[in-house]
Amino acid sequence: MDSQDPAAAEGSRRSAEQSLRHEIGNMVTIAQANVEGMIDGVVEPTLERLEAVRDALASASRLLKEFAALQEDGTWRS
Repeated sequence: MDSQDPAAAEGSRRSAEQSLRHEIGNMVTIAQANVEGMIDGVVEPTLERLEAVRDALASASRLLKEFAALQEDGTWRS
């Protein structure tokens, strides 16, 4: 990215933000679908499924923390 081109920088920032939102949304959707399936009795609450939920939420949490850190240090503008 050319640091002299504000429009290109803004476009890259927006694209990265959109990708981040998409990734976090996917992780939360995976967790939600698994939990709902277990509650509804559609899927068995196995250790593997519970670990998948935990892992999806941990990944989403990690991405949110990274995003917050970038915003705090000024690397990422909202």
